[in-house]
Amino acid sequence: MSFNPQPGAILQAEDWAVKATDLSKIFLLYDKPHHRLLQSLWRGRRDFHRVFPALEGVSFELQRGQTLGIIGRNGAGKSTLLQMICGTLSPSSGEVRVRGRIAALLELGTGFNPDFTGRENVLVNAAILGLSPAQVAQRMNDIIAFADIGQFIDQPVKTYSSGMYVRLAFAVVVHVDPDILVVDEALAVGDAMFQAKCMTRMRQMLDQGLTLLFISHDISAVKALCKKTLWLEHGKIRAYGDTEQVTREYDHDWIHQANAAQGHIAPVPVIAPSLPVEATPVGLDDRPDVPPQDKVNATGTQSVALIAFGWGAHGALSTEARVNYADLLCLRIRLQIIQPCSQLVVSYHIKNRQNQHVLGGHTADRPEVYERSYIAGDVIDLNFTIPVHLHAGDYALTLVVASIGDIARYTDATFHLWADDVATLQVAPRQNFPLSDLLEPPVQVSVSGTKPWVILDDFFPNLATGFRVAEYNAHLDVFPQLTILSSLAEFALEHARYATHYPLHAPRVQAYSAQWLAGCGLAYLNFLNNAVHYLPALEAQGIPFVLTLYPGGGFGLDEPESDQKLKNVLASPLLQAIIVTQPVTEEYLRAFGRTHNQILPPIHRIDGLVVHPQYFGVQALSHGPRFGPEKSWFDICYVAERYMPLAANKGYPAFIAAALALADLPQLRWHVVGSGYSPQKIDVTALGDRITFHGRLETSALRQFFSGMDLIVSPNLPRVLHPGNFDGFPTGCCVEAALSGVAVMATDSLQQNPGYVDGESMYLLPTDSHPLGEVIETRVRTLCQDPAALKAVALAGQSFTQQKYAPELQIGQRQNILRSVAARLGLVVEGGVAHG
Repeated sequence: MSFNPQPGAILQAEDWAVKATDLSKIFLLYDKPHHRLLQSLWRGRRDFHRVFPALEGVSFELQRGQTLGIIGRNGAGKSTLLQMICGTLSPSSGEVRVRGRIAALLELGTGFNPDFTGRENVLVNAAILGLSPAQVAQRMNDIIAFADIGQFIDQPVKTYSSGMYVRLAFAVVVHVDPDILVVDEALAVGDAMFQAKCMTRMRQMLDQGLTLLFISHDISAVKALCKKTLWLEHGKIRAYGDTEQVTREYDHDWIHQANAAQGHIAPVPVIAPSLPVEATPVGLDDRPDVPPQDKVNATGTQSVALIAFGWGAHGALSTEARVNYADLLCLRIRLQIIQPCSQLVVSYHIKNRQNQHVLGGHTADRPEVYERSYIAGDVIDLNFTIPVHLHAGDYALTLVVASIGDIARYTDATFHLWADDVATLQVAPRQNFPLSDLLEPPVQVSVSGTKPWVILDDFFPNLATGFRVAEYNAHLDVFPQLTILSSLAEFALEHARYATHYPLHAPRVQAYSAQWLAGCGLAYLNFLNNAVHYLPALEAQGIPFVLTLYPGGGFGLDEPESDQKLKNVLASPLLQAIIVTQPVTEEYLRAFGRTHNQILPPIHRIDGLVVHPQYFGVQALSHGPRFGPEKSWFDICYVAERYMPLAANKGYPAFIAAALALADLPQLRWHVVGSGYSPQKIDVTALGDRITFHGRLETSALRQFFSGMDLIVSPNLPRVLHPGNFDGFPTGCCVEAALSGVAVMATDSLQQNPGYVDGESMYLLPTDSHPLGEVIETRVRTLCQDPAALKAVALAGQSFTQQKYAPELQIGQRQNILRSVAARLGLVVEGGVAHG
């Protein structure tokens, strides 16, 4: 519907607050400063200026307690009008009258003395606005609290940022009990939280009868606050009336200008084709021969025609739909291309009674719509399924079709169709108690009535750390009171990857912030460095913790830096228990306590580490063809992360030396897994295409990889990475390989292999006689001649490893330790039994 009331229209009423009659303002513009002097000397016989009519013939009447929005583009005369209403600018002709105390928040830089402090400016400004000294003193604390600028209240205003300035200015004007409040775009410089605070305060004042004049380029804010709107253009009234109608016309004008900027000066004069009776959706109209586009309030280039539309629930589509909360609303749109176009984006916008958009969706991410080039006559059928999370009330639908190349910023949008209020929606009242928000989507809520527990980690949720993922997920499964806080630098990226695999756990994994330690009853950590890093925060909150002391991660043997870290952690009275994973760690801790006269907390030894549950399923027992009768080639792998050049601590040079020495055996295939390895590190040209570098593999890919391997070689060497360095036995990758039915060949310099037997369940590599590469070469040559023995060791190792690393032992024991510590601390323990 077109809306264009006559300029100068005056509302007739007696209880007015502001009345403007034929108001005009003329400015004389001089190109050069000395032209002002020449103008005064010539006394009007010659003009040295240009006349600029900033405002012409503006008349309106604002009733007491009403709200008036003033909109228009830059230079339309909005600020000039407000200054005349406030009395800071005199009209050239016409009259403006004001009843009641008026307070204004105009452009920054007016009203405050920059050399005065904020407190001094409050005193002066409040007095100017009519408050007595006693009233100012009485309200000073409230003004300062609302402004919330802290100690800057006693600093000169010239040191303020624009945001601080507007905070103080707004705090003053809303505390002087004005009858009329004038706000001119000043809130735009405030932060989002302060803007929301200001909007809330203004709504409270409006409820108490305040009269408001509000200028803003934010049309949504005008719709939210103002019942009437005055649209100025080039100093004249373009439209004046109900906000919904005026802002709609303003939006349409913006569309025309946006199209003009893209070269579309006027809409293409076309008539949308009529639909045959059978093609018109039931309920859209009683006259199927009348095209829907002819019956809706539409604008745009008309290169796209809206030929059918409807919405509703349970298959009943119409233009006047009625639905219930939680229904699935089906919106169906049929478009016809009139003129060729491309990069189409179709969007819908659901608006409330105040003409504010509250819900919407689009097709910008649908290549079948966006990436297609359309020719005249093409028809597009779209179905949007929208869960109804709206509260009871009436809503309207706007449909938009545009060509947009820059879908990130919309700088080049051409609007083919903008159809307002094409359909209405009535949401029925709910039986259960609704909130006060417009939208109330259903949420999954988990509630724990006990003190929260927390896991602190510096690497999780990176999926490359398989044992962390397995252990922490198991804890999340069992303990509903548990949250994981991570200080990983690339947290957001890794969390997104983690969430795709574990969507139910992801909401309970968040970036570390010390505030989330408040109120926690128990913490759990892995690795010494993590304990050292988080210890100050744990002590500040008084949170007891349990530590699993894995090798590495800052912990070494007979290393001064490591010993100092260990001493600091062991000295904390908050440390409730230590879990160790190897005999050598337990022996070292007990000796350390005796040497340093430290009383140690309970030490629990659980050999090994937690392994992902998928290694224990039925599928884990399956293995691909094995070397021997099943296949003619022998697949040997090396799996390790690289922490130093050539990965000497992981024995990579020895592995490659053995591979090169065995180059004469064509049946051997060599595989390297881990980041940082490449053929350029050590020359492997002699192996040709019989060696493959796979890079880093996540758990699911690694499990698939192991199903094709016959042997994993792990020639780790302690005290190479640094003097106190040592590694687990067997490594996590060896455990996963063994569980997958791969034979393991590994070093064990520190003799940490209780249960494994050389030649029966594992091949042990001595490190104290021949060079390690030669030892590997010799054993592999022997295995090439006896594939049956290789398979037997692989199956025996798989069986023993399944027992040793069973979830009920690895996870179950850890969770029982946490439960016992919690019980000793008097915490209520939630959580059932562990499961794999």
